[in-house]
Amino acid sequence: MSIIGIRGIPPKLSLMQFIRKLAHVLNGQFEAFSATHKTKSKTFYLKLSPNLETHSTIEIINKTRFPFQLQAFLPKNVINIQMPQKTKKIPNTLRKALKIPLNFTPAQVLSITHEQIIMEMLSKFTKLYELSCSTYHFLLKTLYQTVYEKLEKVQSQGEFDSCYGLSKCYRDHYPHSSDIQLIKDIYMNYQLQMGLPETELNEKEFCEYIVECPDESASCTNLMNLSHEYSCKIISKIMDHINSYDFDKNRHPSAAIQVRQHIKKLSPLMPQIVKSIMKNQFNISDNETFELVRVYGEPFLPNKKIMNPFLRKFSYKSAERSERIYNLITVKIPTSNYFKILKSDGTNIIIEGHFQVLNFDPKVKKPKTCYIRLSEDLDPQKVSNMIRKLRIGPYKLYAYQPPDIPNLKIGKGLNKVKNTINNPNLKPRFTSKALPVVKKPLKPTKPLKPLKPAEAKKNAKVRKIQPIYSKEMLIKYTHEQIMLEMQSKFPGLHDLNNKVDDKLLTAVGQTVHKRLKEVAHNENSETCRKLSRMYRNIFPHSGDFQLISTTLYRIQDEMGMKRVQVVEKDLTAAIIRPYDFDKISPEQLQECSSKYSEDILKAVLDHVSNLSTTIDPLKDPIEEAARIKVKEQLKNMSPYLPGIVKGVISKHLIPQKACYYVVKIYGEPGLPARPLLWAWMQRFKMFNAIRSERMYNLLLARTPAAEMAALLAADGTIMGGSKLIIRPADTPYIRIPI
Repeated sequence: MSIIGIRGIPPKLSLMQFIRKLAHVLNGQFEAFSATHKTKSKTFYLKLSPNLETHSTIEIINKTRFPFQLQAFLPKNVINIQMPQKTKKIPNTLRKALKIPLNFTPAQVLSITHEQIIMEMLSKFTKLYELSCSTYHFLLKTLYQTVYEKLEKVQSQGEFDSCYGLSKCYRDHYPHSSDIQLIKDIYMNYQLQMGLPETELNEKEFCEYIVECPDESASCTNLMNLSHEYSCKIISKIMDHINSYDFDKNRHPSAAIQVRQHIKKLSPLMPQIVKSIMKNQFNISDNETFELVRVYGEPFLPNKKIMNPFLRKFSYKSAERSERIYNLITVKIPTSNYFKILKSDGTNIIIEGHFQVLNFDPKVKKPKTCYIRLSEDLDPQKVSNMIRKLRIGPYKLYAYQPPDIPNLKIGKGLNKVKNTINNPNLKPRFTSKALPVVKKPLKPTKPLKPLKPAEAKKNAKVRKIQPIYSKEMLIKYTHEQIMLEMQSKFPGLHDLNNKVDDKLLTAVGQTVHKRLKEVAHNENSETCRKLSRMYRNIFPHSGDFQLISTTLYRIQDEMGMKRVQVVEKDLTAAIIRPYDFDKISPEQLQECSSKYSEDILKAVLDHVSNLSTTIDPLKDPIEEAARIKVKEQLKNMSPYLPGIVKGVISKHLIPQKACYYVVKIYGEPGLPARPLLWAWMQRFKMFNAIRSERMYNLLLARTPAAEMAALLAADGTIMGGSKLIIRPADTPYIRIPI
């Protein structure tokens, strides 16, 4: 930090007043202190943050016109300046109003963000500290270290000037839903190390916060009545004691008599004194008291328009958003509403918003189709579902998300209609422009004649119907797809599995199968796609590496092997094997085939030249005559045999280069929207894209051989909030016995 001096400050201007005036001019943090005092003017010194450049700051201060003239300068001898131990900074309220960020070093940003994330976990999981005590705090120590390593990994991927940005990026990589799985894995690892029986943690009980409302006997009015009752008894005893004073000078010293006389004079004021003491000691006051409550949002906090109505229910006095973690807000709540807001833990806030009506589609007239632009706060799927439930007399509405929007004539002022979908207090106001699609009521028609079987077969439409599986087969097929996805994403998993005698994949597969059983038992899923989606909602992709590493450490401990640290990048890196067929160049194949074709040709010609044409009298003469004719024909063809042999070898031994390849595209946490994905696929000339029926986030497609290398290099692309994992379709897969 650099230090500059400022002269010409009026004597009556205090240091804090000077800081407040200067904060509006300088867009950055600074500390101020006073080293000299003069009668006519004072000199203050500023300790600038790294964000403020010294010379530009001096120019800004000298050019700015204050009610008094300031002169900024660089001090000659900074060492001789007596700097106090405590310097004054910009007040937090003013700093936040001016949007001046806090100044932290990268190490401080990492440390503070780590502290805030651990505090969030301890606040959410109320039984975490008790569970850690039972493990002699092995659980919290390991959790601290794991979260710190993950934060270091996230920080290394980009530059973060604030804790707000680092915490948000951390939660993008490791969402809140993966916290409970991380705690479960650490606790299971501790149980295995100590040889304890495995006990599973129930997430609902682990997060349960018991709100004990106070009894009526402990209310403020009852306390007031009790204090008044006991204060009267205390006053009566004190007054009886004062009235029983003895003022005999022969029996008591003069000093004691003077004190008693003074207390006697104060006796009329004694009831008021006792009542005030009781009131202060028991903290009974008529003024309203407040409590501070921390409110976390998962995955983030709603905006002000949505959050303020929720907080107004509890008559909040103030709300302050944290600068050290992105999803925390501290609210000041009256004590009377303290338990009410605690009971609203886990509330899902319905997002409300506005929309704009564009115009009708000119091409479609019956029924009319209108296009509406929704605000960012509204979810298109939720709005569509709500509109489908609405009816206007006999008319029924139908809402959908169009793949493309036609050219519409839009006026200067768009029709803005207040949203009444999520507001039950307002009656919905419908206009002709606000209807997405209006269908006329169906008129009763004459019953149709039944078709003959032959006509029914001709008019029947072929529809793609997903097969119906039993619950066991549903779990089996979904388990295969999840393990295939895991082995495709982590190619290094097979080598790691070989080092521990093929126990790693078996143990991971059994854990996944056990989880799938629990999900299928608790949720109603009819297809593999639905079951795989539900599984990933509970166990996201970010927890797969944690599952693999904890299972590997457990197996290594059981086998008595030394633990080997596993890095996620090493597992996800593509493995190029030297014996892969596609890695051999066509020139090498041509050389090998020509070498062996000469040996084969020599053996064939030797065999043909050594063929005997003499008749054996012991055998059937007719068959022998036929054999001799065949042998003679072969000898006549001997000049053409080299060309025939080379043609057969080049056709069957030298493979033809494939003109296209099949690739698998996985989406984490899901596949992007179809328009985004289709536009991206066009870059690599992909075609014949088929979405998997058994895995919700898998897409199979073909791509030309020339685009294959560029497509595999695009692995890890972020699109629409989803990460794409791209792998060849012929990746090795090991089936896991269940």
